[in-house]
Amino acid sequence: MLKVIATIVTAPGHRDSVIAELKQIQPMVVQEQGCIHYDIFVDLDTDLPRTQPSDPDIITLLEGWQSLQELETHLSAPHMLVFRDKVKSSVESVKLRIVQPS
Repeated sequence: MLKVIATIVTAPGHRDSVIAELKQIQPMVVQEQGCIHYDIFVDLDTDLPRTQPSDPDIITLLEGWQSLQELETHLSAPHMLVFRDKVKSSVESVKLRIVQPS
């Protein structure tokens, strides 16, 4: 099993529209073979020590996949290609961090 931490930086003021598009594809993603979870998060303001300031233009996806092969299949799924095309003018960058249990 592996986890994906995807950080999506949106153009200023575009976070909500990108979230709306993510919510449209979420039911399809969780039905994909190997998907354990596909959860959408935004920063929370807290006073806890050592936390980064919240950023209104960041979306964090936390994903669970059974295998790297299934994640690779997901990345080229038709609904993912359509999603990326729909949000390309609203997204400034995407970084993926893929981790596994130690």
